[in-house]
Amino acid sequence: MILEEFEGEFFEAMLANEGSVLYSELKNSQNLNGGEGHRRSIPEENRLLAFYLKDVTVAAKLDVYRSLGEVVLSRIDADDALLAKLNGPMFTYRDAGKYRCPVFTGISFFEIMILEGLHQRIPDHLWLHYFPHFSRKLVSRARDLRPDDQNHEFPTPLCYLLYELVAASRDWIDDGIRLTEGDALVDPEARDGMHILISFEAAQAMGRILEPILCAPQLTQGLKVELLTVAVRMLAELRHYPRLARLESALRESLITPYDTSINARYVSELRRSFGEVDHVLRAKLRNFDRALAEAEDKARGW
Repeated sequence: MILEEFEGEFFEAMLANEGSVLYSELKNSQNLNGGEGHRRSIPEENRLLAFYLKDVTVAAKLDVYRSLGEVVLSRIDADDALLAKLNGPMFTYRDAGKYRCPVFTGISFFEIMILEGLHQRIPDHLWLHYFPHFSRKLVSRARDLRPDDQNHEFPTPLCYLLYELVAASRDWIDDGIRLTEGDALVDPEARDGMHILISFEAAQAMGRILEPILCAPQLTQGLKVELLTVAVRMLAELRHYPRLARLESALRESLITPYDTSINARYVSELRRSFGEVDHVLRAKLRNFDRALAEAEDKARGW
């Protein structure tokens, strides 16, 4: 308990100070680790990240994800000054401002940590399922839609952060392709050897990240279509790898039924609306998804 409290206070202090080592090290760890998919390079001089992530079981044992995840959720929920910036104009946020943003910094740490977990084959999802909570919390704090929003890819930094959540989750799935080979069907239950547990967990999380986004009246339809496109393009890519048929199925099911309970009629309707605006060439590659979505629509109508 004492250690958990320390970790929580530590990351709260790190995120509260834009000049802290956490911000600078994450900014310096955005380069890809050549030839290893989306995995980031962690220079030895980045001592904080190296301590937690060079052997990612250290981060797992210290429950870093819980400490950091709760701090990020708290900042989104209670920091009105921060939210005023996140709901303001983009200006230079994408190129520079994000590196001084506690929410982006938290997302970036998760992204790098979970890529390390995937590549190090750790049998732990490292609580990547904080991402749906980040998505829902950000959407709940988004300002109302404005007429000019449709003229911008990302009308606000908050919208860009939603993109980051989807893109990072896509990368965790995508690297599952690089980390598997041969013709044998990859087992989602595997925890030993050349497993990709994190890719399967990320596929499950994807629908839960997108659900509040697609149902949000505060977001432009253009943004919804763009973020859905990121996910379904990954779905189309998985078709080329028969060994990953169960990963493809997991992603498809997650996108249509995010919570494995019952069909959400409103969500399915919004999913159909946005999918209908995805590029027609990409849609043509997703007939299985289209059929599964149609079946979900029928169930939602009680047919």
